Amino acid sequence: MSATTTASASGVSSSSTSGSYDALVLGAGWSGILTALRLTENHQKVLLLEARERVGGRAFTHTYDNNSKGSGDRTVKGKKSWGVEAQRDGVQAVDFGCSWIHGYYEGNPVKGICEKLNIPVSIPTPKKATIVGPSGALPEDLVQKITSNLSNAMSSAQALARSWSSGSTPASASLASYLLAHDSPLFSGLTDEQRPLAEGYARQMHIPLGTTLEHVALRWAGFEQNFSGTDAAPEGGFTRVIDALVEQFVQQGGKLASSEEVKKIQSQKEEGIKVVTASGTYEAPVAVCTFPLAVLKQQEANLFDPPLSEKKREVIQRTNVGDLNKVMLVYESAWWPKDVGTFTILPSSGSSSTAQGSADLPALLAKTTLMVGADTEHSRLLVMIGASAGRDLESFTRPQVADALHAYLAERIPVAGKGETGVQSPSHNFMTRWSKHALTGGATTTPVVVGEENSPLDFVELSKPEYSSHLLFAGEHTDLHHRGSVAGAVVSAEREAARALAFLEKRKVNQKHGGGGGGGVKERRKEEVVSDDAAAKM
Repeated sequence: MSATTTASASGVSSSSTSGSYDALVLGAGWSGILTALRLTENHQKVLLLEARERVGGRAFTHTYDNNSKGSGDRTVKGKKSWGVEAQRDGVQAVDFGCSWIHGYYEGNPVKGICEKLNIPVSIPTPKKATIVGPSGALPEDLVQKITSNLSNAMSSAQALARSWSSGSTPASASLASYLLAHDSPLFSGLTDEQRPLAEGYARQMHIPLGTTLEHVALRWAGFEQNFSGTDAAPEGGFTRVIDALVEQFVQQGGKLASSEEVKKIQSQKEEGIKVVTASGTYEAPVAVCTFPLAVLKQQEANLFDPPLSEKKREVIQRTNVGDLNKVMLVYESAWWPKDVGTFTILPSSGSSSTAQGSADLPALLAKTTLMVGADTEHSRLLVMIGASAGRDLESFTRPQVADALHAYLAERIPVAGKGETGVQSPSHNFMTRWSKHALTGGATTTPVVVGEENSPLDFVELSKPEYSSHLLFAGEHTDLHHRGSVAGAVVSAEREAARALAFLEKRKVNQKHGGGGGGGVKERRKEEVVSDDAAAKM
């Protein structure tokens, strides 16, 4: 394809003319798209490079209709998915990456983005939540007791972490060492037989954490001040928002080059940054890298020339990336109790474990706490599996996972009005494999993990510029308080767009007064730079 393309909101690219750029933005996920848009809104010429054919990164909405079978393709793409005709045809949208706008009425900036784009959001009506133990659904009074105990235990853990002085904080203490201790508030008022149920329920936190309780550092519990409270979701899915932002970016003159995987990011000293892809070479005074942290972990040693600062390289490698996968099962009709919105399925065999490394799919499911969202209106179950169990799930095929999960849930979840034929098999299924995907390498960053050198300041270090501020970094992993969320990506995008604009303004002033810098830096096709070492190695 040509070195530069213009993308429509639906992700279709078309050729565009070459030109000079003020900024390169690497990666078209939430942070990349918003950074690029803010720069174009401020009259900068921007090229947005994306390795995938699609945009959105870890924002991914799967759509399906009544004709979808198995792992059916996205049957309706782009804005058509959200029109009246699509709704009449039964098109459904389910998010398999980011799922919620947490703290919608409590300051989350995504609220303003959706309002500006005229994209309505839905706020779910609270529904009953059920905990299913090895012997069936738990009594409501026990459910209330266990959920209340976990909330109290987490509050106590955070209070304990805040009470420690920096010199007395045990770096080796994990969240599990407090929550699962014999005298933990988690087990208050419970019998010996009920304690394993409380532990199994506590391990549902592996899903939002992305890692095990044994891995999360106790001393930093509750450090972040993130958005929480009201949860909302854009109607039609997060991809609808992404597409609308890309459309604005293109309308304002921005250029998007998709299927352009970055091979090398090189400092050109005062001239700026050179980015080499398989198709071409691009240069600009400033570049913003929004690659996921897992990708930086895998590639930083060979990606950056010269290498990044030693401190940043150390922080990249020690900051943890979590695992979370989702599996959807769609049925002809809902077979579970219609008043239940969430089933927490506790382990059914052995003790509540991390289930790490299991090669037996039924055993993996039986040892793992599952969170199951039940959508009765659309007859579907959305299962979330976190931490090492979520990663282990990727070693099985989609049909294997769908069949095993269906059989397991049909045994564990109470059946409403079960007849002679039992529970029907799902008509459609879909699952994610975020850890195996080379361009994600996992879900998002986790809270700070156990380790003497680890601290929340690592997220600040990940946000710092390199190459004399010609190379900037954005993404959820670069925000101190909102890591692991859409808000983190958005906040970091606003931050780095402002930083890039200030840098470019200062550069312009310096050039006006005879300082260093040089003018607009142009893109060059690969064949024009075959003598460059980086291109010669491709």
